[in-house]
Amino acid sequence: MHGLDGGGYNCLARRICEEIGNQVNSRLPEEPNPYTQLVSWIAGTQREHSVEIFTPNYDLLIEEAFERARVAYFDGFTGSHFPFFDPASVSLDEFPVRWARLWKLHGSLGWKVLEDTVVRTGQREATELIYPDHLKYDQVTRLPRDDPC
Repeated sequence: MHGLDGGGYNCLARRICEEIGNQVNSRLPEEPNPYTQLVSWIAGTQREHSVEIFTPNYDLLIEEAFERARVAYFDGFTGSHFPFFDPASVSLDEFPVRWARLWKLHGSLGWKVLEDTVVRTGQREATELIYPDHLKYDQVTRLPRDDPC
């Protein structure tokens, strides 16, 4: 379609990810803002269960707010050098109630595929995103493949 084959569409998808990354690659402002206010509320509440945040955002603003306030959160990744996505831990409900659980519904900046594993790089580029379209279920029920252009 439109003169593109499968490889052409993979390259187009990569360019779309890069442009999304350019558009949403913002830093958290130093002054109080809705993200820091939400995290402050989470940190200050007494509760029986962890707070769960679901966001369609690709940006890293909520993660920055958690880390700036030193509030623990879990986003499905484990490890420190190249944290890897651990689907088994996502289904567990065994985290301390002081931890927030963060669900990035469409992926996030800094996710990539490394040796057939989704890892978090600590960088801000957009290489593996899940688009909000009719193929979303198929994309989230399998690991994404790294298709370099």
